[in-house]
Amino acid sequence: MDLLLLPGMEGSGRLFSPFLPVLPEGIRATVVSYPDDNSLGYDELLPLVDGSAPDEPYVVLGESFSGPLALRHAAARPAGLRAVILVATFGRNPTPWGTAPLLSALGSLPFRARASKLAIRWLLTGFDAPGGVVDEVVAVSRAVVPRVMSFRLQEVIAVDVRDQLPAITVPVLYLLGTRDRIVGRRGLRGLAEGLEDLQVVEIDAPHLLLQSHPAQAYEAIAWFLREKVGVRSKSDAARIEQPERGEG
Repeated sequence: MDLLLLPGMEGSGRLFSPFLPVLPEGIRATVVSYPDDNSLGYDELLPLVDGSAPDEPYVVLGESFSGPLALRHAAARPAGLRAVILVATFGRNPTPWGTAPLLSALGSLPFRARASKLAIRWLLTGFDAPGGVVDEVVAVSRAVVPRVMSFRLQEVIAVDVRDQLPAITVPVLYLLGTRDRIVGRRGLRGLAEGLEDLQVVEIDAPHLLLQSHPAQAYEAIAWFLREKVGVRSKSDAARIEQPERGEG
């Protein structure tokens, strides 16, 4: 089974590095990267996603910023797609009520400042994340041009793909970090009503749950692939117990 990985707002895909080693034999990962110096919106990035889809049966995973891209890709019903995995993401603007005008007014200013490691732990990785994960978040964030990050944030504020959800007929898994300070449960708004087959699994994790808790994330994904798609990895030596599910 192929796994097509769509990155968060930094766009490089480098932050999947803590998650890739937990993937067992039989799961082939393709990481999609977005340009770090070109302000491309969802409409411009979608052909890149579509063109990265493998010829073999596959599952698409959209993390944070890329959730709408994963959903739009699935709505086109590509032949090889078997399922969708959404990680700490959304189908419409997930920012808290009333904050969108402020975020728009600030422009690229928040991305020009160098966030401290303390702030990154509080917002993104959690205080229990390995130091190497935090260092990588710092490095990756600084590699993207601030105006590109600001443009992507405006895309997040404006996005709404709820009208395309009924076209998605494959199973969908949503991984929710219960300590997510960026998206949290707001990301589920409108998804349950529009998706035919949605499973929600809650993990005691922050926003970057694939990076901070990769093993728990894969455990949930393995259960989903086995129960909903009929895929069992070759290296599964024991049955993975059904993880805690939320409403959905």
